[in-house]
Amino acid sequence: MNSMSSNTQRVFLGKHTYPISKQFVPIAVNSAAQVALLLGLDEALSLKLQMAVEEAVLNVVDHSALTGGLDDFVDLVFNLEADSLVSSIFEKGIPFQPQGSDRFSFENENIEKPGLGLYMLESLMDDVEQIVHGNQGKETKLTLLLPEGFDREGFVSSLTEAGNNPALRSSLKNYVIRRANLDDIPGIIRLAWKCYGYSRETHLYELDFLKRELESERLVSFVAENLDGNVLVAHLALIYHLPNLPEIGLAFLDMSYRCPTIMRELTDKLKEFMHDHSDVGAFDRALTTHTFSQKALQENGSLPCCLSLGGAVKNFKVKMAGDVAQEKGSTISHFQVHKRSETTVFIPERHRGMVMDIYNWLQLPRNIGTPRPIDGNAHSEVVLKPMSDEYDVADIDVYEIGASTMSQILEYTQYSFKQKVDVCFLNLPLQSACLPALVEAAEAEGFSFAGIIPYLHLGEDRLVLHKLNTDIDLEKVRVYGDRSRQLLDYVAAELKK
Repeated sequence: MNSMSSNTQRVFLGKHTYPISKQFVPIAVNSAAQVALLLGLDEALSLKLQMAVEEAVLNVVDHSALTGGLDDFVDLVFNLEADSLVSSIFEKGIPFQPQGSDRFSFENENIEKPGLGLYMLESLMDDVEQIVHGNQGKETKLTLLLPEGFDREGFVSSLTEAGNNPALRSSLKNYVIRRANLDDIPGIIRLAWKCYGYSRETHLYELDFLKRELESERLVSFVAENLDGNVLVAHLALIYHLPNLPEIGLAFLDMSYRCPTIMRELTDKLKEFMHDHSDVGAFDRALTTHTFSQKALQENGSLPCCLSLGGAVKNFKVKMAGDVAQEKGSTISHFQVHKRSETTVFIPERHRGMVMDIYNWLQLPRNIGTPRPIDGNAHSEVVLKPMSDEYDVADIDVYEIGASTMSQILEYTQYSFKQKVDVCFLNLPLQSACLPALVEAAEAEGFSFAGIIPYLHLGEDRLVLHKLNTDIDLEKVRVYGDRSRQLLDYVAAELKK
C-alpha cells in the first residue's frame, strides 16, 4: 500500500444498529470507547468521543418519542477519513428544524432551550454536520481530529489480517484431502463464515440442512484438513440437481494458509468421484466480480457457456443512509464434459455461430436439425420455479412447446416482475424442433440470449434467455479469458438489440 492511498482512503471501522431506546445508549457509548481504544486515543479524547456519541444518540431517542415505533432504529457508523475519526449517526426521525434562531446561547438562562444538544456536540467535536438524505433519513456527522503524530499508515497496516497478507501466511504442509463426513459440518460452516461471513445462502449455515444433504448424497463434499490442529482449511463440493449432472460449488479456502495446489487437489478428488459415479459432466457458476475464481475453474477443465446477468445472490437491503449499495450481481456458468455423445439440436439461426462456438469449446458433437413451426394442437408445459427469498431472480422452465407456451411465459414474467425480481431466466429445450420459433417470439417480448448449458434440461441441452427488470452496468462485468470475453460481448450486443 503506497503512502498516498493509505493516507487518503476511507477505512471502515464498524457499524452498529440499535433500537431507538435509552436502554441501548450505554451500548452505543461502549462502542465509541472500543473504537477509541482501537485507535489508541488518550483518555481525554476517548471521553470526548463517548460524550458526543451519547448526546447524539440521546437526541435521536428524545426526538423520536412522538413518532418512533418498534421497527425504528439508529445506525452508528465509524470511519477513519484522512486525519480524522468520523462517527455518523443515521436515523429516520423528524426532519431537522432550521437552526439560526434556535441555536443555544448562555445568554439565555433557559437550560431547556432548543440547540443545547448541538452546542454540546460542537464543543466536544472538531466539526459537527447535520445532513438530510431525503427519504433515506438524516445523519449527524461528528468529526474528531486525530492527535498529531497518529500513525495512520501503521494503523491501517495493522488491520491487514494474515489471510490478506501473503507474507504472514503459514505454509500448509501436514494436511489430508478427504471426503467430508457428518462430524465435519460445524467446521464447514465455520470455514464458510470465515471466507464469506453470512453473505451466502442461509441454508449453508444450518446444521440440519447440511446433514440431510450429506446423508442423501445430494451434496458430496471434500475437505482439506490441517493435521496440525485438526482444522478444516478448504472445501469443495458437488451439488446434485440431476442424478448424473452435479454443480461444482461451495469453494471455501482459508487464506491464512499458503498452499497453491490445494484447490487443484480438491478438484482432482471431485473428478475421481464423478468418474466413478458415471457423471456426464459438471457445471459451475462464478461471480463476474471474481475473475480469480473463473481462472481457477478454467484451469481445472471448465469452459464458459452461459452469462447470467443479474443472477447472483441478492444484495443486502439498503435500509439506512449510511449503507453502501453493492453492484447487482451476475454469474458466468462453466461446464466440463466427462462423456461425449452425439445428438441433434435445433439452434435459432441468429445464434447459431455463438452456440456452435460453445459446443466446439466443449468438444461436444452436435448436429443442427431442421426446425418446424409450433404445432397449434401440441401440449404446452411451462413451469415457474418457486422463487427464493435469497435471489432476486425467477426461473421459467419450458419442457413442451405448444400454442399456449408464449402466453404462459408472459404471464409468469409479469407475475415475477410484480414480485420485484431483477431478472427472469427462460430455460428452453435445445432438442425441441419448435425452439427457434419460440425464441423468436420471446425475443420480440424483450428476452435476449444468455447462453447454453449442456445436459441440464432433464438430461438434454438447455438454451437460456433472460429479461432484465433492473439496470446492469456492463462495464463492471468482469470475465476471465478470450472465450468468456467473446461470450460477454455477444450477450451485451444482444441485450442492446
